[in-house]
Amino acid sequence: MYHCIKAKMLSPLKMMTAKVNAVFTEIVIRQTVAMTFDRCSVKTAYTIFKIFSALFSGYLNKQCVTDSAQYLSSKIFKVNNRKFARLMVLNRLMSSYIRFGFYKQAWASVLTFLNRNCLVQYKGEQQPGKLLLCTHTGDYWVLILSAARQYEGSGYNFIVPVYQKIADEQLKMYNRITIPGVNVKFINIHEKGMLLKLSRYLKDPNTVVAVFYDLFCYSAGVFNGASEPVTFFNRKGQMTIGITNMAKRLNLTVNFVSCCYLTEESKYMVTISPDIQLTELKDPGEVMLGFLESYLCKTPWQWHFVASLDAYYHYPLYILQAKNSQQASLFARLNHKYSHR
Repeated sequence: MYHCIKAKMLSPLKMMTAKVNAVFTEIVIRQTVAMTFDRCSVKTAYTIFKIFSALFSGYLNKQCVTDSAQYLSSKIFKVNNRKFARLMVLNRLMSSYIRFGFYKQAWASVLTFLNRNCLVQYKGEQQPGKLLLCTHTGDYWVLILSAARQYEGSGYNFIVPVYQKIADEQLKMYNRITIPGVNVKFINIHEKGMLLKLSRYLKDPNTVVAVFYDLFCYSAGVFNGASEPVTFFNRKGQMTIGITNMAKRLNLTVNFVSCCYLTEESKYMVTISPDIQLTELKDPGEVMLGFLESYLCKTPWQWHFVASLDAYYHYPLYILQAKNSQQASLFARLNHKYSHR
């Protein structure tokens, strides 16, 4: 009885403490953006966040679910790093820092940030192909904008499908993107008729599509799309790699894209693979998974979904719902048939 009363009394206090910590964390990030984003190298912000994460490690580890992420990484990726939690927290803080900077700073400052802090590794002689298969690694915005800048001056459309409704704040950010000779456009893949439009984009010789394929079926209550059976780290799972079927049918040249923060160089590295012709591959999905796995064996803490790793091995909810609907429909027909005899 005593413990129940104590828990009820402490619960509001814990909630208040969590809110205060969240607000304080956001203030620290915003102030760091204001002081360093277009003035210093990214190393300065990284150092500030190292100190901050050490002082508030308990709260930040809980917010980033580092215990679960580290456990899953050790069991599935076989990666054991005693600094895993700290590195994961730092990656999340840096992503928030970059997002705030891109949303709030002048576009000229964003370009300055990219020029100063981002490297691109691509060994192709010309521009990358029509379909970029991207992973949620390193930082989302650094990857997208660095990839889009590879087509500067081409007159291309650069299409990025997203899986959630585009909010006003996001639309405002998307409309700020200005890359000479490149029309960057974000589309909600779940809008009516969008899959047909996506097919047209892939057929258009002046359009590039950048798709993030390393998603599980549902993320934070959002349906990402129909997932396909895959073998992920020698385990049967599900991932949204269905775009390869369309790309192979259209005989497209594709490139894999990842992003990683290099601690020693204090820069972000966006890696674009050499051109790959999907029709020449026996199993394109296996190659896609291999690209992601090679990254996760080195720096799993920089993958956005590492804390949700177990979700890739769940049976897809949309399939269960389809089966339940089918069975319910069948039961209704049988019930109607025999109840009227």
